Amino acid sequence: DDATLHSNKNTTRRWRVDLKILRGRGLAAKDDNVLTEGSSDAYCVVDLDGTELGRTPPVTSLSPVWPPPQNTFAAVPFDATTVLRVRVLDEDLLTEDDPMGEVAVRPYDEWRRRQRAASSATRDAATAIAATNPNRWYPVQPTDGCDCSGALQLQLLFDDASGAHKDRDDDNKDDASRERLSSFPRGRLLAASSGGPDRHEETTTTTKTRPYPHREKPKSMRRLSASEPPTTTPAGGYASLLSKVNLSDIFVWGAFAQQSAEASIFERVRRATTPVFLHIYDVGHSAWIANINRATEAVLGGVFHGAVEVHGREFSFGGCRGGPRRATGVFGCQPRKCPLHTYRESVYLGDCGLDRDAVHAILLALRDEWQGCDYHVLRHNCCSFAREFAVELGLGGIPSWVDRLATVGSALDDMLRLSSQGSASQTDVVFGSGGADDEADLSPPDSAAVGARFVARGTP
Repeated sequence: DDATLHSNKNTTRRWRVDLKILRGRGLAAKDDNVLTEGSSDAYCVVDLDGTELGRTPPVTSLSPVWPPPQNTFAAVPFDATTVLRVRVLDEDLLTEDDPMGEVAVRPYDEWRRRQRAASSATRDAATAIAATNPNRWYPVQPTDGCDCSGALQLQLLFDDASGAHKDRDDDNKDDASRERLSSFPRGRLLAASSGGPDRHEETTTTTKTRPYPHREKPKSMRRLSASEPPTTTPAGGYASLLSKVNLSDIFVWGAFAQQSAEASIFERVRRATTPVFLHIYDVGHSAWIANINRATEAVLGGVFHGAVEVHGREFSFGGCRGGPRRATGVFGCQPRKCPLHTYRESVYLGDCGLDRDAVHAILLALRDEWQGCDYHVLRHNCCSFAREFAVELGLGGIPSWVDRLATVGSALDDMLRLSSQGSASQTDVVFGSGGADDEADLSPPDSAAVGARFVARGTP
């Protein structure tokens, strides 16, 4: 209330917030050299009341995604007057770095905004759910008269802003979260009762009990890798070990290295608060597609279906044919058990650290944005959604090899479109009439690619 707000503003107590700089969009182009003209090597510098806390690595893009853990600034202290400034700069090797603007955030004001929105639960449940979304876009403001544009997406996770320590009432918080989730219709995105991925592994997900308490990975999980090298990789890496192995022992060593790497990765999973996996499937249930994927995955990738598991539930995206025009394409299922495709392997993306309410709010926002009618087998598919969801969770995306084939296909499609613009007859053959309606409609024909039959029926 206002009395509490006033008293808090007059106290010297310091709270804590975890800041993640997720990504930017539409940033200003600062490079004018031949190789990178029209782009920028964008990085961010975080200042707390004039003191630099750190910076992200540069990413050459006008819509950069900064990877963890370099994008994370944990346990940043703040009070009612603290201002966090995220300055965006373009890295130049030969000259001084160019400013690209900044975002100024008052953590206390953001926390109060969420509290006020959450207090309206009895009047507007949708507003209360949206208030638990930790991600928000902030417009980039000019600094020192520089030209700027675009916005930054930041994730703010508050620790002690309510006056009680984060771990003090974990059980009550988890019970309230489950009750809130159970109040949703049967088709809710995040099942309140879902614990572990398998029946024999079900457990209550709290800060005291890990989602994967066992020392070994589930038997239903096949090959397990990580989107980044394990922290326990031996000095010199596995490449140095390979140089010491005889060729006759290469297959034995390979099996041992795979088993050792999986054990190391799963140890990280076991310690994680909210582990996130990317589950990869061979599209459909055809054996020849699986064989093609095995032959091409090292160079071109493969015909894969991707889905993200978090809090013991798997989520993905598919097209909706014959249903409502604005039906969502986001759907959920049990991990590694999508009935439309053949499970292949898993990739551990990291620990997002988000509770059920925050993940649920993110999914609700994505559900509205990812409509089934917008599905495109090359440009807007299940792997596109998996990448977007992973970024929203603060994990920086998915490995590039997962959707490399779709990326190559999309580039070739762009080349064909450009080359066909000068010839009306060629346009008629490749794209139909070649009119504006065909350019706007990105839906592929039914026989355009494997996996176009992937249909998500109904809403989650």
